[in-house]
Amino acid sequence: MADYQPIDFTSGKNYIPSYKPPESRPGGISTGVNTSVTGAPGSVPGQPGLWQNPDFFSADGMKPNNDSGFNWLGDGSEKNPGMLIPGLNAAAGIGNLYLGNRALNLSQDQFNFSRNQYNQDYNAQADAYNTNLTASKSRGLLDAGYDSASDPGFEAALASYVEANSIKQSTIG
Repeated sequence: MADYQPIDFTSGKNYIPSYKPPESRPGGISTGVNTSVTGAPGSVPGQPGLWQNPDFFSADGMKPNNDSGFNWLGDGSEKNPGMLIPGLNAAAGIGNLYLGNRALNLSQDQFNFSRNQYNQDYNAQADAYNTNLTASKSRGLLDAGYDSASDPGFEAALASYVEANSIKQSTIG
Protein backbone atom coordinates (compact mmCIF):
# COMPACT_ATOMS: atom_id res chain seq x y z
CA MET A 1 0.00 0.00 0.00
CA ALA A 2 1.26 3.42 -0.85
CA ASP A 3 1.79 5.86 1.94
CA TYR A 4 0.17 9.19 0.89
CA GLN A 5 1.24 12.35 2.65
CA PRO A 6 -0.42 15.77 2.40
CA ILE A 7 1.32 18.06 -0.06
CA ASP A 8 2.64 21.34 1.27
CA PHE A 9 2.62 23.77 -1.65
CA THR A 10 4.02 26.60 0.40
CA SER A 11 7.38 24.85 0.67
CA GLY A 12 8.30 25.82 -2.87
CA LYS A 13 8.82 22.23 -3.95
CA ASN A 14 7.12 21.52 -7.26
CA TYR A 15 5.06 18.35 -6.71
CA ILE A 16 3.00 18.76 -9.89
CA PRO A 17 4.92 19.08 -13.15
CA SER A 18 4.83 22.62 -14.56
CA TYR A 19 2.76 23.93 -11.62
CA LYS A 20 3.36 27.43 -10.33
CA PRO A 21 1.68 28.55 -7.11
CA PRO A 22 -0.75 31.49 -7.54
CA GLU A 23 1.43 33.93 -5.63
CA SER A 24 4.27 33.45 -8.15
CA ARG A 25 2.06 34.38 -11.12
CA PRO A 26 1.34 37.92 -12.29
CA GLY A 27 -1.99 39.03 -10.86
CA GLY A 28 -1.90 36.41 -8.10
CA ILE A 29 -4.93 34.46 -9.38
CA SER A 30 -4.56 31.28 -11.41
CA THR A 31 -6.19 31.07 -14.82
CA GLY A 32 -5.39 27.40 -15.32
CA VAL A 33 -2.94 28.15 -18.12
CA ASN A 34 0.72 27.68 -17.36
CA THR A 35 2.37 30.40 -19.40
CA SER A 36 5.86 29.45 -18.28
CA VAL A 37 6.16 26.47 -20.63
CA THR A 38 7.83 27.15 -23.95
CA GLY A 39 5.99 26.60 -27.18
CA ALA A 40 8.00 23.66 -28.49
CA PRO A 41 6.59 20.19 -29.27
CA GLY A 42 6.84 17.95 -26.25
CA SER A 43 6.89 20.91 -23.87
CA VAL A 44 4.02 19.56 -21.71
CA PRO A 45 5.81 17.45 -19.09
CA GLY A 46 4.90 13.78 -19.25
CA GLN A 47 3.21 14.21 -22.63
CA PRO A 48 5.87 13.90 -25.34
CA GLY A 49 3.46 14.49 -28.26
CA LEU A 50 1.74 17.55 -26.80
CA TRP A 51 2.94 21.09 -26.71
CA GLN A 52 1.65 24.27 -25.18
CA ASN A 53 1.85 27.65 -26.86
CA PRO A 54 2.11 30.28 -24.14
CA ASP A 55 1.08 33.02 -26.58
CA PHE A 56 -2.24 31.39 -27.57
CA PHE A 57 -4.01 32.35 -24.35
CA SER A 58 -3.40 35.43 -22.33
CA ALA A 59 -2.97 35.19 -18.59
CA ASP A 60 -6.15 37.19 -17.89
CA GLY A 61 -9.35 35.31 -18.49
CA MET A 62 -8.00 32.93 -21.13
CA LYS A 63 -8.97 35.23 -24.02
CA PRO A 64 -7.29 34.55 -27.36
CA ASN A 65 -4.48 36.96 -28.12
CA ASN A 66 -4.71 38.90 -31.33
CA ASP A 67 -1.58 40.83 -32.10
CA SER A 68 -2.75 41.86 -35.59
CA GLY A 69 -3.76 45.32 -34.31
CA PHE A 70 -7.46 44.72 -34.99
CA ASN A 71 -9.30 42.93 -32.24
CA TRP A 72 -12.97 42.05 -32.74
CA LEU A 73 -13.44 40.91 -29.16
CA GLY A 74 -11.36 43.52 -27.34
CA ASP A 75 -9.93 43.00 -23.90
CA GLY A 76 -13.03 43.95 -21.91
CA SER A 77 -11.73 47.35 -20.86
CA GLU A 78 -13.28 50.71 -21.67
CA LYS A 79 -10.15 51.61 -23.62
CA ASN A 80 -10.41 48.60 -25.93
CA PRO A 81 -13.97 47.23 -25.96
CA GLY A 82 -13.51 45.49 -29.33
CA MET A 83 -15.42 45.98 -32.55
CA LEU A 84 -17.76 42.97 -32.63
CA ILE A 85 -20.54 44.30 -30.38
CA PRO A 86 -20.47 47.89 -31.73
CA GLY A 87 -20.45 46.46 -35.27
CA LEU A 88 -23.45 44.27 -34.55
CA ASN A 89 -25.21 47.20 -32.86
CA ALA A 90 -24.56 49.37 -35.93
CA ALA A 91 -25.92 46.66 -38.24
CA ALA A 92 -28.99 46.27 -36.00
CA GLY A 93 -29.46 50.06 -36.04
CA ILE A 94 -29.36 50.17 -39.84
CA GLY A 95 -31.84 47.30 -39.97
CA ASN A 96 -34.11 49.08 -37.50
CA LEU A 97 -33.97 52.26 -39.60
CA TYR A 98 -34.98 50.31 -42.69
CA LEU A 99 -37.81 48.49 -40.92
CA GLY A 100 -38.99 51.72 -39.28
CA ASN A 101 -39.12 53.44 -42.66
CA ARG A 102 -41.14 50.56 -44.11
CA ALA A 103 -43.52 50.65 -41.14
CA LEU A 104 -43.97 54.42 -41.58
CA ASN A 105 -44.77 54.01 -45.27
CA LEU A 106 -47.26 51.23 -44.51
CA SER A 107 -48.93 53.31 -41.81
CA GLN A 108 -49.24 56.27 -44.18
CA ASP A 109 -50.81 54.02 -46.81
CA GLN A 110 -53.21 52.63 -44.22
CA PHE A 111 -54.14 56.13 -43.06
CA ASN A 112 -54.81 57.31 -46.62
CA PHE A 113 -56.93 54.23 -47.32
CA SER A 114 -58.92 54.66 -44.10
CA ARG A 115 -59.44 58.39 -44.76
CA ASN A 116 -60.70 57.72 -48.29
CA GLN A 117 -63.03 55.01 -46.97
CA TYR A 118 -64.37 57.41 -44.33
CA ASN A 119 -64.95 60.18 -46.87
CA GLN A 120 -66.70 57.78 -49.23
CA ASP A 121 -68.92 56.36 -46.48
CA TYR A 122 -69.75 59.78 -45.02
CA ASN A 123 -70.73 61.23 -48.39
CA ALA A 124 -72.85 58.15 -49.24
CA GLN A 125 -74.68 58.41 -45.92
CA ALA A 126 -75.17 62.16 -46.41
CA ASP A 127 -76.65 61.50 -49.87
CA ALA A 128 -78.97 58.85 -48.46
CA TYR A 129 -80.11 61.13 -45.63
CA ASN A 130 -80.66 64.09 -47.91
CA THR A 131 -82.65 61.96 -50.38
CA ASN A 132 -84.85 60.62 -47.58
CA LEU A 133 -85.24 64.16 -46.16
CA THR A 134 -86.35 65.53 -49.54
CA ALA A 135 -88.82 62.67 -50.09
CA SER A 136 -90.21 62.97 -46.56
CA LYS A 137 -90.71 66.76 -46.76
CA SER A 138 -92.19 66.45 -50.23
CA ARG A 139 -94.80 63.98 -48.92
CA GLY A 140 -95.44 66.25 -45.94
CA LEU A 141 -96.03 69.28 -48.20
CA LEU A 142 -98.32 67.29 -50.48
CA ASP A 143 -100.27 66.08 -47.45
CA ALA A 144 -100.53 69.70 -46.25
CA GLY A 145 -102.33 70.65 -49.48
CA TYR A 146 -99.52 71.94 -51.76
CA ASP A 147 -99.76 70.93 -55.37
CA SER A 148 -96.35 70.12 -56.78
CA ALA A 149 -97.27 70.83 -60.38
CA SER A 150 -99.20 74.07 -60.08
CA ASP A 151 -98.10 75.69 -56.82
CA PRO A 152 -94.92 77.84 -57.12
CA GLY A 153 -94.48 77.90 -53.33
CA PHE A 154 -94.04 74.11 -53.22
CA GLU A 155 -90.57 74.11 -54.76
CA ALA A 156 -89.47 77.13 -52.67
CA ALA A 157 -90.72 75.60 -49.41
CA LEU A 158 -89.12 72.25 -50.21
CA ALA A 159 -85.79 73.84 -51.22
CA SER A 160 -85.57 76.07 -48.13
CA TYR A 161 -86.39 73.18 -45.76
CA VAL A 162 -83.88 70.81 -47.37
CA GLU A 163 -81.21 73.52 -47.41
CA ALA A 164 -81.67 74.22 -43.71
CA ASN A 165 -81.81 70.57 -42.57
CA SER A 166 -79.63 68.62 -44.97
CA ILE A 167 -76.16 67.27 -44.25
CA LYS A 168 -73.44 68.96 -46.24
CA GLN A 169 -71.00 66.70 -47.99
CA SER A 170 -67.40 67.19 -46.98
CA THR A 171 -64.09 65.43 -46.89
CA ILE A 172 -61.35 65.23 -44.33
CA GLY A 173 -57.69 65.71 -45.08
